[in-house]
Amino acid sequence: MTEVRLTVEQLSEAERALAMETARRQRWTRRFLILGEVAAAYAKAQVSEFPTLLRLDEADKFGACVEDALLGPLATGKIYVERLSSGFVGCTDSDFLPIVISTSNDSRHELSLPFRDRHLHTYFATPSLSKELEILRARCPQISAANLSNALKLLDAIRSVAGISHYPSVRTGIQLARAFERDGVTEISERNVPVYFTYFAKNRRDGEYLKKQLPYLLSCVGTFHPQIDGWLIERDEEWAKHWAIKRGSIDVFPNKNFTDTPNESDFSGESSNVFHNDFSFDQTAM
Repeated sequence: MTEVRLTVEQLSEAERALAMETARRQRWTRRFLILGEVAAAYAKAQVSEFPTLLRLDEADKFGACVEDALLGPLATGKIYVERLSSGFVGCTDSDFLPIVISTSNDSRHELSLPFRDRHLHTYFATPSLSKELEILRARCPQISAANLSNALKLLDAIRSVAGISHYPSVRTGIQLARAFERDGVTEISERNVPVYFTYFAKNRRDGEYLKKQLPYLLSCVGTFHPQIDGWLIERDEEWAKHWAIKRGSIDVFPNKNFTDTPNESDFSGESSNVFHNDFSFDQTAM
């Protein structure tokens, strides 16, 4: 309207009146209507030669008003706009309706039955550790095997701790792995783990509770995990060498034949058989 007003000021009084009246009539036409994502998807589906995809993410957080507003376009493909000259925007041909994918975590409130009836329902289970490894590697392609292993083993250990109000998600694993890589973390210790509690402890209670579980968490991170480390060993030669060295050092009695009556020499002095339970990642092992 501003551009029209500037133009008509250069016209005669009669022409100006006609131009302004034309502009007033056109302001209720599709030309001057700014569409949101939902309306734009249905309008595009009407004219596009390719299928249109509309994703409604976290629908359980919409609320009743938004759900009710979506019932019309989901059922008919039309969105009625008050005072619009054409009456509605959208898709009138049912063969060209957009493909609508609504996702929900069921964390806020249950979706209404009419809204569910306009969808086909399917359920996605929590990914397995191997699948989560594939996701982390895909989302963090430059991450080292050490940080990938440390991040996922730490999260897997936290998920096994009873009493946590919010357990870490796959998104948390991606954020934590990137943080380890960004900060150049080479080992997980009692000093640096609390720094990363902000990624998975979502309240003070969880944070204090996890601090008491530090010995358990560190032991899980430092221990060979068949699924996580086994998956990485198959795909990373350096990680395979790392654990070959570590597991070789764990064998404290190589090729030793034990008898029912142990010899005194087996327990005398500071024997090399005594070792520290330190399985943290060491760059020199690479």
